[in-house]
Amino acid sequence: MNRIVKETQKGFTLIELLIVIAILGALASIAVPLVSNFLQVANRTAANTEAANVETAALSYLADKNEFPSDSTLLLPDYISNDLKARYSLDGLSGRIEEVTVNNWENVIWDKSEHQWIKGNGISQE
Repeated sequence: MNRIVKETQKGFTLIELLIVIAILGALASIAVPLVSNFLQVANRTAANTEAANVETAALSYLADKNEFPSDSTLLLPDYISNDLKARYSLDGLSGRIEEVTVNNWENVIWDKSEHQWIKGNGISQE
């Protein structure tokens, strides 16, 4: 008795694998720019938060010493943490940031007129 045994298919065909890879590639091409944009916005937000913290620390410095600091390095480590990614020059009368002398933030630049970090061109400002 010769019986023909029908074997069940095991695994995936090459066409099925290529279709799955094409779908994953299309999804990745949509997701990567979105994630990149979110990272840039988060980086800019963190930079603006650091600038606001420096100005708040300058007010504490004023309360203790009766004058505003001229530079953000005078705030270290008593008024603000040592992990500042930029160095700020402060106005001696208002305590507001006048300019950024060292910038270690990626893809952001300090806008004096807006008084905040804005989207940069990827070139570090030093």
